[in-house]
Amino acid sequence: FQILAPTYNCSTGAFVFQSTAPAGSATFWGPGLTGATTNPNLTIKPNSDAQAFTIYASYNGQMQTYRWDWKASCNGTTPVTPTTPTTPTTPTTPVTPTTPTTPSGSGLSLVAPAYNCQTGAFTFQVSGGNGSAVSVMAVGITGWTTNLGPYTVRPNRDAQAFGLLAQQSGQQASYSWSFQSVCPAGARVGAESAELSELIWRVYPNPTADEVSVETNADDAQLTVYTADGRLLPGVSAIKKAGTTAVRLDLSAYPTGMYLIRLHTEQQSAVQRVIKW
Repeated sequence: FQILAPTYNCSTGAFVFQSTAPAGSATFWGPGLTGATTNPNLTIKPNSDAQAFTIYASYNGQMQTYRWDWKASCNGTTPVTPTTPTTPTTPTTPVTPTTPTTPSGSGLSLVAPAYNCQTGAFTFQVSGGNGSAVSVMAVGITGWTTNLGPYTVRPNRDAQAFGLLAQQSGQQASYSWSFQSVCPAGARVGAESAELSELIWRVYPNPTADEVSVETNADDAQLTVYTADGRLLPGVSAIKKAGTTAVRLDLSAYPTGMYLIRLHTEQQSAVQRVIKW
């Protein structure tokens, strides 16, 4: 399964997600474009100073990303409506040219976070921007906040890559952070990590039409649900107490698409994807 370059009409703004998945079976989304949806058709008219977009696709439990440079699709220009020529006027006395000023700031981008494999200390890292406050989020780490960290993050050894997001003054940036590439097996040797039992949990049925059940060996675990672009679903949460085998989460009131279920204890955190159809 792969996500492909989208088709885009620079004149009308018609945008179509493309992938190798069967038609109607993949879920697409992109910060600044749309939340999770199975409808590949959008109308997009970016501002002339908008940066490239990161788009996502999910199919059969797999997720792929693609960096779409809309300016390259339109040969670096945006379509404009021709204006009626005006009658030339008498030239005015030229003014003395002023020295050009240097633009303040540059495009916002997320870079690799700072992470300590022994302590689990995680700090978002951003580059560029205009100097104003930057908001960041990552499901399984934190919701939207201007606090870059540090946070305590202790993923399972088989945890998938985290999708990090940042936004500032209408600009958005994303970064896919792989815990395994930063901390290969054996890198975390802190004394406290040896005392943590392996976190086991499963979510079923997946896909689902309404409810999912969550089974885990963790006690006093907080379960929360987010949309694919990181918005917390109000009213869809649960706490798995000691002695219980499973808890249920009701998604029946929400539209079809991909959702992220976060399991969090005092010492561990993990995220699984679920598809509602």
